[in-house]
Amino acid sequence: MSTYYLYGVPYENNIFLLKDRNIKIGLIIGERNNLMFGKIFLPEQSDGRVEINSALSDDASDTIFLPYGHREIHHKELTLILIKNFLKYGSFEQL
Repeated sequence: MSTYYLYGVPYENNIFLLKDRNIKIGLIIGERNNLMFGKIFLPEQSDGRVEINSALSDDASDTIFLPYGHREIHHKELTLILIKNFLKYGSFEQL
């Protein structure tokens, strides 16, 4: 298996090797399955477009679940505040 680099970050088979670097990953995951697609094809544990289990990652240093669906989570002020905290403090909660 070959290691390639994209902007100085190594990856293998299209997977970035972030554990080798000091890069923190934060996950904001919606829990509201309110889209027709999700109600028909996905389990209740989804945001209406993405299953919660497929959004989880062992590489994440912080994970938070919000009561929003896929289309609305991007437009909420709380999401913006959480992103700002993560970028500033490396955590969704202020330290």
